[in-house]
Formats: sequence, C-alpha cells, structure tokens
Amino acid sequence: MPQMQLPIFPEGVTHITPELAFKKEGGRVTYLNGSMPVFAHDEKDIRTFRMITSQFCVNGNAKQVRDSACVRNHLDQRQNAL
Repeated sequence: MPQMQLPIFPEGVTHITPELAFKKEGGRVTYLNGSMPVFAHDEKDIRTFRMITSQFCVNGNAKQVRDSACVRNHLDQRQNAL
C-alpha cells in the first residue's frame, strides 16, 4: 500500500497554502510543493508572477484571498524598490 508523505518544506519559505509555498533567493522566486519546485521566475517579472498566481487559483491550488495576503509583502517590496 502506498504511503502518503507529509509536505516537508525547506527553511525560509512563505506558505501560500499548507501544500504550496514560495521562496525568494538570488533574485528568483521559486514556488514549492513540499520540497519539489513547481515554478520559478525572476523577482522583478510581474507578468510571470501574475500568470503563475492566476494559474494556481484557476487550478484550485490556492485562493485569491490567500495569495494576496501571502504575497502582499513580496509586491510591496518590489514596488518600493522601483
């Protein structure tokens, strides 16, 4: 019988849902499902950020309310840098 694995995340991630998180490192944002990378983009690439977060919502991996609460700081930091 197959065993279920708990989602175990690396240190320093910000959780979007219990199964999905992101980490900023070296100018890149990487989205993780447990320890497995799902998608990555440049920290300043707003179009790709919007695309992947929309995709998470459309697929049911995250809800818009959770996304906006979790990534608000990410966006604020980027806007302040500009």
